Amino acid sequence: MPAESVSKPQLKPGKGSYDTMPPNPMLSAYLDEAARRKFVDSMMEVVVQQGEVIMRQGDKGNNFYLVKEGLLEVEVKEEDGSVKKNKIVAGGGCGELALLTGQPRAATITAISKEVKLLMVNRKAFNATIGGLIAKKRSVWNPFLGRISLFSQDLNEYERGLIADVLRPVVFKPGEVICKEGELATSPLFYMIREGTVSSRAAAESKEVALGAGDYFGEAEILQKRANLATCTAKDHVVCATISSDHFVKLVPLHALIKDGKNQAFALSQGGASGAKQMRGRRFGESAEVTTAHQRKTPKAVVAKSSEALTRILTAVKRNAIFSRLNDAQLKMVQQAMMEHHVPAGSNVISQGEKGNHFYVVDAGDLDAYVKSPGQQSASHVMSFGAGDSFGELALMYNCPRTASITARTDVVLWSLDRVSFRSIVLEANTKKATMYDSFLSNVQLLEPLTKNQRSRMVDALEEVSYKSGERIIQEGEAGTHFFILVEGEVLITKGGAE
Repeated sequence: MPAESVSKPQLKPGKGSYDTMPPNPMLSAYLDEAARRKFVDSMMEVVVQQGEVIMRQGDKGNNFYLVKEGLLEVEVKEEDGSVKKNKIVAGGGCGELALLTGQPRAATITAISKEVKLLMVNRKAFNATIGGLIAKKRSVWNPFLGRISLFSQDLNEYERGLIADVLRPVVFKPGEVICKEGELATSPLFYMIREGTVSSRAAAESKEVALGAGDYFGEAEILQKRANLATCTAKDHVVCATISSDHFVKLVPLHALIKDGKNQAFALSQGGASGAKQMRGRRFGESAEVTTAHQRKTPKAVVAKSSEALTRILTAVKRNAIFSRLNDAQLKMVQQAMMEHHVPAGSNVISQGEKGNHFYVVDAGDLDAYVKSPGQQSASHVMSFGAGDSFGELALMYNCPRTASITARTDVVLWSLDRVSFRSIVLEANTKKATMYDSFLSNVQLLEPLTKNQRSRMVDALEEVSYKSGERIIQEGEAGTHFFILVEGEVLITKGGAE
């Protein structure tokens, strides 16, 4: 197998390309404009056709690529057999990880536009211009990003590296105000605390919240384009890694925000009695709507679906972390509650700024998400969706406006879950289970020394597993990988064949 799939391309000089393509975030983070222009215009241009493979996962890498025009698909095969897909649009780049680390390609990248124009440069030229700068910064910040719950599971090393490229460290003195409640920042930032403690207090709250290393804040303000929800003050010497709102939207997947269970569980726990004030969730900065007993409704019945349709829905839903705590009966309710929609190419499914009423699963077709920032005349393409992907859960869970417009690129078939059904099935189930687990863990003798916050972290990591009578859970002599807490039933423990 060749080292690069584009091994003998028809090359031509890329001079003049810098002024005809969107800026690349990584190059912008390390090089001034003059150096960026010189580097981009020195690259060689190659045209590839739809379906042509640019690089294959596991191959040796020799080149770095920039997308001048067109769209690429990134496919990563994980160790557990699952496949993760993403898209690279004009201005994006790929291939630097193998050049920096000397490791094989981490993904297979294929042209999905009818024609894609690429700019390419070899390892020697890349490393001489920018490689050393990237490697140095990523070696410092990638380990830190890997310890942040938002990025630890849903982003791989390469994706965390892209965030490391654009982040900017900021130091605050004790007592210095980082952001003030009610103020609308002209250039909002997403903050990740590396050192020190930050006090977060909102006028509607009776107590301040202390944020420490690994915590983050500012994402709700960016996603909702709203004034600061709380005043954040440095209690001691504080070091934060910050990224701009544009980089946040482009590099931080919305599903990671949903999946970060600690934020979700805390926000949901603020419901309380009917009429209670909505509270700001720790680190998340936004509350869920109040959910009380008299507000819960049974999802409305829908027409019967074929077994094939039910299978497609279940497969897609199981990929989404927000449904991970639902049992079989609840998953069946989700299947039955979903409605099918046929959307023609070019139609808007949701529009930025509108209130969210539905969660969608893509059954067939392709869609694109666009975000229009203040001051921009046109919206920027931020991500794409294909069969098996889902969107819309953020607005449903946190009662905030849609953060992007999503348009059908082709004819699309969607399954939707309405707001009432979503809340009654998903949010109620997650809240009940989080509360149940926390109460249960507080009575486990081994865990008595843990604080409530530490128990909450454990609750986020718990996965419920059921075993049939007689089924073996662990085998004597095998390496241990999990810690088990018995919630229901009885187990038989044997050692050396004896009970």
